Amino acid sequence: MRHALAELGIDPALVDPLRVLASIAANRSMPPTARVAACKALLAARDQGPAEASVVVGDAVSVRAQELLAARRRAN
Repeated sequence: MRHALAELGIDPALVDPLRVLASIAANRSMPPTARVAACKALLAARDQGPAEASVVVGDAVSVRAQELLAARRRAN
């Protein structure tokens, strides 16, 4: 994962998981299931404390980011 992000010039430490989820939820070109999952994760993060949200949501966001990056590479 780190290698893939490094190839794209993305610093994982600077990625805000909640912003990534919000962008997925708002992107009409994303599959509806992905948008719903992002909304559910955002709601879960809102209901948790800040420390808990970053750990739980961060893992889900990392997995989803990997999927999106892989899909974009295959499409090109």
